[in-house]
Amino acid sequence: MLPRPLAALLVPVIAAFGAAGILLAPEGYVAIGLGLAFFGLGMGVALAWAESAGGARARVGYFGLGLVATLVAVGGASAIDHERPAPPIVFVTNDHAVAAIEAARLAHRPVVLDFGATWCFPTFHFDGDTRGHDAVRKASRDFVMIHVDASDDEVPLVRELLSRYRVIGVPQVIVLDGEGNEAARLDTYVDDPRVVLGALRKATGP
Repeated sequence: MLPRPLAALLVPVIAAFGAAGILLAPEGYVAIGLGLAFFGLGMGVALAWAESAGGARARVGYFGLGLVATLVAVGGASAIDHERPAPPIVFVTNDHAVAAIEAARLAHRPVVLDFGATWCFPTFHFDGDTRGHDAVRKASRDFVMIHVDASDDEVPLVRELLSRYRVIGVPQVIVLDGEGNEAARLDTYVDDPRVVLGALRKATGP
């Protein structure tokens, strides 16, 4: 067991790190920050009560209460975090598309290739109405997201990608599995997020 002066010092330190985690951690890690904060508080309660009660049995019992409080805090924070809107999708763009596709294949990560163009009106609707749907943004976290701007199909890199993936029009979305094989294709404008989610699941499974 830690000496009481050292344990007492660690309590506010752990709680402070937890508070910092809540404020600074990216989405998905808020639960960890809250968990650390409540763990620190639970430790403090356990040590204080053990001091008044005395004995190893009291320390074990109250430390267990601290752990239970931590688990409850993490569960509650996870539920809160789950309800938060997903952030906008961050895309790899043309210059790094080929390297990102290869890196994803080596890492066995699925890929979404989103072909669009600045002159394509349906592309803008797809970006805002369908791809911007919260459920689609959350599901996209598991993918390497690549946007290919095919506004000028005479650009060598664009021409190469259009040819490689047999794209003859935009908007078009191609989903690759973790081995780099095509798992799904949406070759027209889609306004139903459920269709997009179904395509994503084909690359990752149920």
